[in-house]
Amino acid sequence: MQVVSGEAVVSIPLEGVIDLAAERGRLAKNAVAAERERDALTARLAAPGFVDRARPEAVDKARADLAARSAEAERLRAALARLG
Repeated sequence: MQVVSGEAVVSIPLEGVIDLAAERGRLAKNAVAAERERDALTARLAAPGFVDRARPEAVDKARADLAARSAEAERLRAALARLG
């Protein structure tokens, strides 16, 4: 694991401290779940009439949820890539 603060980079070896295979599996599973939710929200927002017929609060919530799930999926995939 690397921690970056300004120009300083600190490397902390995690092997032996945590089960890297289990952590990779957990991250991959959570990333897939976030991507599924993101894709479902994208489809809902793209569905004909959803934005027109749904209450504005529901549309706003769907858009906020889409942004959150997209960010979560990206964060999880980046963490997975860092583990190698």
